[in-house]
Amino acid sequence: MSLTKINPRGQITIPTKFRSALNCKPGDYVEVKMEGNILKVIPKEMIDKSQMWFWTKKHQKAEEEAESELQQGKGKEVKNVKELIDELDKFVWLPRFRRDYKKLTPQSQKRIKQALLQMERDLKHPSLETKKLKGTNYIWEARASKSLRITFNLRGKLITLRTVGEHKILNQP
Repeated sequence: MSLTKINPRGQITIPTKFRSALNCKPGDYVEVKMEGNILKVIPKEMIDKSQMWFWTKKHQKAEEEAESELQQGKGKEVKNVKELIDELDKFVWLPRFRRDYKKLTPQSQKRIKQALLQMERDLKHPSLETKKLKGTNYIWEARASKSLRITFNLRGKLITLRTVGEHKILNQP
């Protein structure tokens, strides 16, 4: 048990041993709720607005399907992005990615191809804004345009394409 004091602004200090146990750092968000006369503090991870599309029900369903395909070994490894692009009409690493890609407009498909070539050259290129999706352990996203995203797994030098699509949620206020 630790004793802490409420300051004049209604704030309390969470003792160091509890912050460490919860892996909380200055600036982190916590949820505070009452259960009877007990105050509970629950750490929360905030999702960046630019990644909200990933957490929509529709996209989560697509990611579940891609994860299942990945676990079943349905992906196909290619030597380079040029080989992938040359064969996009025949296959894609995960079937989910292929289905999503085929639904895109020709202009969007062209942007995806350009992004894939850039990913092969330099996965950290600023135009891709590559980042790990918060709340996941191994799913990454790359931008092909303001509203086009590619999700993928990165294991060593192998990129496994999961899903691709237009995420209009980013254009909403």
